[in-house]
Amino acid sequence: MEKTLPLRLETVKNWDDFELKLQKLHAGREQYIKEPGDYASPLLFRGQADARWELESTLEREISGTKLVDYYRVIHASKPNIESFTSHTWDIPSYEQYSNDSCNGDLLSLHKLFSSAPIYEYMAYLRHSGFPSPLLDWTASPYIAAFFAFNDVKKDTEEVAIYAYLESTGFKITSGGNNEPPHINQLGPYVRTHKRHFLQQSQYTVCCGWKNNELCYGSHEEAFENSSGGQDIRWKFTLPSKERSAFLEKLELMNINAFSLFASEESLISMLGRRGIKKLLDKTF
Repeated sequence: MEKTLPLRLETVKNWDDFELKLQKLHAGREQYIKEPGDYASPLLFRGQADARWELESTLEREISGTKLVDYYRVIHASKPNIESFTSHTWDIPSYEQYSNDSCNGDLLSLHKLFSSAPIYEYMAYLRHSGFPSPLLDWTASPYIAAFFAFNDVKKDTEEVAIYAYLESTGFKITSGGNNEPPHINQLGPYVRTHKRHFLQQSQYTVCCGWKNNELCYGSHEEAFENSSGGQDIRWKFTLPSKERSAFLEKLELMNINAFSLFASEESLISMLGRRGIKKLLDKTF
């Protein structure tokens, strides 16, 4: 039996150390691609404003072990209200059709339940609009992840975290039986949805498994703890919160700020406010 993969922990001291560890991380991924035909998934990143937090979807924070069909019933029932208030429409399957598809599938076909364009579009839109979601959001940019790690740090937080995720170094095995540990499915970046998805270079993972012969949303942490071989590899970089100003100033030079990532009235004001505070501190007004 293959050994489970340990969580790879790294401590980051400052910006220069962050850049150095990113170089080593990308070089490590390249080690899996030595011959023609070799494959390694692109690296994804996620920033969290407290290193003590686990990797949890917003749905999991509210309720754990939700059945896929029960969650779909809720978002399907919410759709008319959302469509009435917005200019968007989503031609998603009926609850009955979705229920039949999920009951007749297995973990190898799970990807189809989420990557189906209308369902994926709708679920990604809900995720970016604050609806509790089973989608765990990642970004292709470690610098965008750093922004989310540092932007809203609480005063009593000592460390923030940036996670790196490598889905697989070859063929990803996602099959599993009843009551086996849940498995992670990575969904691609190509979906028509909220503009924040593109501004933030978003991608998503969803974790599912069978419990009592029913498909349920599972814990990413549990899936990672039971991963093996060359799949679902993760790194956790912890960074001191006192480096917040230094990181945000570096990211500002890259045009990574609240407005560039959210493009809303509130984010514009937030960005201008941060720039104003910096002028006060530097006495450059």
